[in-house]
Amino acid sequence: MPHAYDLTTRRRMLISLAALPLVSGCGAFRPDAFASPAGMRDASGADFNAINIYARYAGAAYRTDDEIRDAFPQTIRIQSTRRDGARYFLEVSPAPRTQTISVRGTRSWADRLHDIEFRLVEELAAEAAFHRGFDRDARLIYDDVTPFLRPGYRTRVTGHSLGAAVSAILMIYLLRDGYDVQPSINFGQPKFTNAAGAELYADLPILRVVNRNDVVPMLPPRLSRDPNHGSYTHIGEELILLGGSDFVHIGAHDAERVSVAESWRDRRYASLADHRMARYLEVLEARPEVPRQVPFAQWRQSARDLSEPPSVDDAT
Repeated sequence: MPHAYDLTTRRRMLISLAALPLVSGCGAFRPDAFASPAGMRDASGADFNAINIYARYAGAAYRTDDEIRDAFPQTIRIQSTRRDGARYFLEVSPAPRTQTISVRGTRSWADRLHDIEFRLVEELAAEAAFHRGFDRDARLIYDDVTPFLRPGYRTRVTGHSLGAAVSAILMIYLLRDGYDVQPSINFGQPKFTNAAGAELYADLPILRVVNRNDVVPMLPPRLSRDPNHGSYTHIGEELILLGGSDFVHIGAHDAERVSVAESWRDRRYASLADHRMARYLEVLEARPEVPRQVPFAQWRQSARDLSEPPSVDDAT
């Protein structure tokens, strides 16, 4: 049965996300960084301190085994599910009793866009339909990682690209089986379920961070309908990075605005270059200290009126 998202659980998860502090600089990541209640949010509730932390984990999944262990010395497992499949690493930190799973995306979206499998498969255990390939990798990681997970530890998952979708499904399976799963932030996530799945897991605490012209979050496209389960749709809140200090925040339950934002990117400025995890890290590292939320309607109107995406000046 799916996890019961009662109000107390939802509130506890959101509070724990707000407690993530800023991490900067190079070198090994401190395992106690998650324990300090120093997270700072802007007026919209977006926590860029937490986003930066999760981005470091998501980016590290692309590194070599030695580089991962240098950055996260308490990593105890690095594994690939199959050839050309998802790769992940698991860090277990006893001091704050936290374990983090980071799932790598594919390295070759440009070569594989024509070969993406759009079929949904019904996952009876989750009572929802998930993308066949993403679900396969999520179940393989689940089977591989669970023997190494510590009971009673807070569990976090993240990922980029394919790894973001896999980590979201993995999150559902971990919640289903009683793990203390914390709110998740991922990057450049493609869609992995249909409208029925999105409704069933509407309260899943995921924040999808999206570069403004990233093409992959629009995949699979709306025209790609599964004959049994219909079209794909997203779960969770979306935060669109506009560059500089500006961002757009779209709530989890605002499906109409999410679809409008998607169609705007689809028509004009979709880019694979903006999808690279390295690009996400560049945008986040260059962001001024004080973020500024741009109202969605204002940003959308600027996008319609201009020949380029709205800049900081255009959005004000």
